[in-house]
Amino acid sequence: MSPTERLALYRHVFTVNGPYVQIFKACEEAGEYIRALTRFFATEGTREQLIGELADLQITSEQMALLASITPEEVQAEVERKLERLSRRTDFGNVPK
Repeated sequence: MSPTERLALYRHVFTVNGPYVQIFKACEEAGEYIRALTRFFATEGTREQLIGELADLQITSEQMALLASITPEEVQAEVERKLERLSRRTDFGNVPK
């Protein structure tokens, strides 16, 4: 699905369900991701379950960004900033490659 189609779908979902239902859904999906992650690393969950919850989390995160008028570019810029910070904190630049 193209980015334009995704945005149209998300807008349609907001029209059908309302934004508050989707906000609640995003919170629910975050909790389900946490449970799947915990189960996976405790060897009680499957890789497929974790992938499914990651996908749900990504979809609802994109919806929340749209609802808050946050662009993908703004998110990507913040990801890059945080990756740079993580690299500095872990002294990654000095790790032999």
